[in-house]
Amino acid sequence: MNPIKPEEVVLGQYDGYKDDPTVPDDSNTPTFASVVLRVHNERWEGISFLHMTVSVHITVEMDILEILALCVFFSIQRAFSQP
Repeated sequence: MNPIKPEEVVLGQYDGYKDDPTVPDDSNTPTFASVVLRVHNERWEGISFLHMTVSVHITVEMDILEILALCVFFSIQRAFSQP
């Protein structure tokens, strides 16, 4: 696997996370993350893998598709904004 580039890693926090009374107002805890991975071998050369993970606090009402859309948006924006 090729080294992970910092500009291809995205950490974020979904809207509404701090609305939970158990979460401090100044929290910067990531609630989703994504990273672009590249396997360096003949079979997978030139293929990028986008890995995403999402953590949702059960007391927050949010559509999972909205969370995934945010992950994809920020991942694509970050991954492809570099020349």
